[in-house]
Amino acid sequence: MMIKFTKILSVCLLTISVITSCHQTQKFDREKWNSGDGLDYPMRDDIVDDLVHNHKLKGLKYWGVIHLLKYPQSRDSVSFSYQIISTYTNTFKHNHVKNLVLYMGKDSIINKVEVYDNKAKVKSVLY
Repeated sequence: MMIKFTKILSVCLLTISVITSCHQTQKFDREKWNSGDGLDYPMRDDIVDDLVHNHKLKGLKYWGVIHLLKYPQSRDSVSFSYQIISTYTNTFKHNHVKNLVLYMGKDSIINKVEVYDNKAKVKSVLY
């Protein structure tokens, strides 16, 4: 009975280990952030957590963010966003979308940062 429990526990721990190792957080690096072909940015998902937690984005001016991250994929009068993940189904509908979204006031200073993920159960407003 104890051997069976140990085997089940080992399989569960191995499964958890594999799942958590799929997304490895790495330190933010400007070159990694910008590596991609314009449609896909394979390194961004691994470094976005370090970027938003260890680099002060709130309080920066728009041009300070551009200096750090280069130009965003989309922009309007109050926000701009950087694509992290964008996958499509066979019918060209978005399957998974994850973006870093920065909101700015009239003075072009960032006043809110969030990571939008349509697959996440909880909306992630960082600050």
